[in-house]
Order: sequence, then structure tokens, then C-alpha cells
Amino acid sequence: NEVLNIVDQYENYKELLHSREASKSVIAQKQAIWKQITDNLNTNHPQVERTVEDVRRKWKKLQSEAKREAAAYR
Repeated sequence: NEVLNIVDQYENYKELLHSREASKSVIAQKQAIWKQITDNLNTNHPQVERTVEDVRRKWKKLQSEAKREAAAYR
């Protein structure tokens, strides 16, 4: 359930989170989005309190696993 929650929330902000722009305002927006995703995750799944870094690390791990599976499928 946590993974689906992260993926669903990420989809809402995908455009900005994929932005390569490195201005201070975009970086601040990205940090605020990850904070919001983390807060929502902690609210919906209070069993374990996650930090922003935990959630970002989990997202990166999910991406690398998906790429690995796609490569193995090919």
C-alpha cells in the first residue's frame, strides 16, 4: 500500500519533479513536494514514521528495480 501511495502521489507532481531546472525556487518546490508526499504517507500509514529521505530513497529504489525488470524482460 505504501508503494502505491508513493506512486500515486508522485504522478500528481511528475512534471515538476522531472524538471532539470536548478533554480532555487524549483529546488524549493521539489523539496516541498517531497515533504508533502512524506506527510501524506505518514498520515495514511502511521505504523512507521518515514522521513523525506526515506521516501526519496524508496522512490529511487523503485525506479531502479523497474528499469532492471524492464531490461530483463527485453
